Amino acid sequence: MRDELEGVVLRENGLNLRFGNDSPYYLLKAIKLLLRHREFNSNKSRCELSGLLSGVEFDSNSLRVAGRILSSDSLRRTTFHTMDSGAVTLLILREALGLSLGTAARHLNDLQSYRIISPSVRLLRPMDADGGPRVKIYQTPDASPDQVTSVIELQRRLESPKYRQAIRVAEKLLIDHPEILESCETRYGDIVEYVKIMKLNYNTSDIIQLVSKNLHERGVKVWR
Repeated sequence: MRDELEGVVLRENGLNLRFGNDSPYYLLKAIKLLLRHREFNSNKSRCELSGLLSGVEFDSNSLRVAGRILSSDSLRRTTFHTMDSGAVTLLILREALGLSLGTAARHLNDLQSYRIISPSVRLLRPMDADGGPRVKIYQTPDASPDQVTSVIELQRRLESPKYRQAIRVAEKLLIDHPEILESCETRYGDIVEYVKIMKLNYNTSDIIQLVSKNLHERGVKVWR
């Protein structure tokens, strides 16, 4: 992991040297903070917004870029997801937002050209990989090393076909049983029964464990 993190972009005084303080990223971050402040009336968001506005420049180009991003539903979702996570990969975008390969790749290119993200890390290929390009991590100007590490770990999990199968099972479970999301809880035995009636290509007990873990990460309490 340390080797993979060698490319993480360094920052100075909270502003990324590669982006500059006129990056449209900071305008979009201010918009997100303003929306959060209006929704929750948070003192924390008010202080963050005040500090942000005092340290960056918003020129006409930033306004044009922000307008393009905010006017496109999928690009806006991609941008805000990346800003919340601090970093992203092509595979994570496809899995997290349900984007096609072409759309996800196009949005990553757009955000890079708009100076919202910058490539920072190329991951080593998995041991069982047949070849192909190394996975590239893209990060925002103020991404922390912990955020980049979390994205690397998620990428590694998503590279596992078994893990992706478990994600699909968890999503289908929530669709078939919306009461789980309403109550934010379910029984482990119910997961076992649900998975066992499905015809899967992987060991059932492994999928059950991964589905339970995925539900926990979504905020669902799994009672044993």
